Amino acid sequence: MNKTLANKGDDHVIQAINGGDGEPHPRVSFRLHDPNDESVNPPDKYESIPKYLCRDKAELSPDLDKRTILNFRTSISTDLKILFVGDSVAGQFAQTFDTSVLGPDNNKARSIKGQFHGNNGNEAHICLTSSAPIRGGGVSAYWRFTNMMNEHNKFGNGACGSGDMKRWGTDQVVSLLDHQYTDPGDDTKSVSVGKFDAAVLRLPFGWMKVPAMTEQRIIEEVKILGQYLGVETVIISTLSFNNNVRSIPTWKDVIKANQMIRDLAENWKPPAPGSGGVRQILVNEFGDFTNQIIW
Repeated sequence: MNKTLANKGDDHVIQAINGGDGEPHPRVSFRLHDPNDESVNPPDKYESIPKYLCRDKAELSPDLDKRTILNFRTSISTDLKILFVGDSVAGQFAQTFDTSVLGPDNNKARSIKGQFHGNNGNEAHICLTSSAPIRGGGVSAYWRFTNMMNEHNKFGNGACGSGDMKRWGTDQVVSLLDHQYTDPGDDTKSVSVGKFDAAVLRLPFGWMKVPAMTEQRIIEEVKILGQYLGVETVIISTLSFNNNVRSIPTWKDVIKANQMIRDLAENWKPPAPGSGGVRQILVNEFGDFTNQIIW
């Protein structure tokens, strides 16, 4: 891995499929760039809130208070259609991904489909976005939701507001799937998203107590993503130590929830061949990653 990271400017293929010509065709690849290369990861380019109003916030240490912490920036290329679902943390996942798959001049590829304003109109919170085509021809989208999806909180019109994000709507599904963008193979044509290949799911810890996010509710949401959005792979992020962990019992609940996510992914039974639905669940060890940085 260290040898790979040293090769800036090379494409590193993460996943490929066999094409009709018998050659592997990359589905996901990344490239490392010089830290001064402003063509990737433009600062705050796709951030929805210009400045968080945090009080009593300590200054970063000199090692962390700089444009790049590592000695490279990363661009990603993919033809996959990926949807991020969850609260504002999922929004940050999506925004970070967009900085890697969209160039600094690609504002026209990103469409904000729903937002609300807070702090007397000074802050814009995004509810629904679509970015297409991204580098490689794929799609990146974000759907803010602070509950867990099931058939009982489905309505014709979904919510987009500071305190009312507990219901989802078929209108939001249509907006995501019917989004039109320039055909990557023919810039004279437009195509629609149609379906998503994968969804990255962030459980709404903070909006819901950990014990309420049961395995059954996660399964219900996973099935919703497959049924309504065509998703075949769901990537669930584990929970991290954050400002919502205010007691030892809550931290123990987080540890149990993360193990439940791992067990669910390992034991997931895909639908029968030829039928629709989620075929696999993967785990994004966000909790372990951030916890090790903190500690």
